[in-house]
Amino acid sequence: MSKLIAMVALAMVVDGVRQVIQPGEPVPELSPHDEIELKKSGSIQDEDETAAAEKNAARAASKAMGDFEREKKAFAAAQASTAVKADPKKK
Repeated sequence: MSKLIAMVALAMVVDGVRQVIQPGEPVPELSPHDEIELKKSGSIQDEDETAAAEKNAARAASKAMGDFEREKKAFAAAQASTAVKADPKKK
């Protein structure tokens, strides 16, 4: 079961009683259709999905930084190998 959190105030009927769920409060169990539509509108958020997305984003950023550093070193090595060195005998 996912942990759904209200992002905006939600007025809903729970067990026949009208309730207002305030932002940040957990949302009671919803039908699959209601859950999908409320997620699409940004009214609710699944904390488990959000945590997984943040973890994946951090992993991707770490991989990108590793790729960048590797390419930076390769570029520096290529520059160094083709650099013209000053001849100490010539002045």
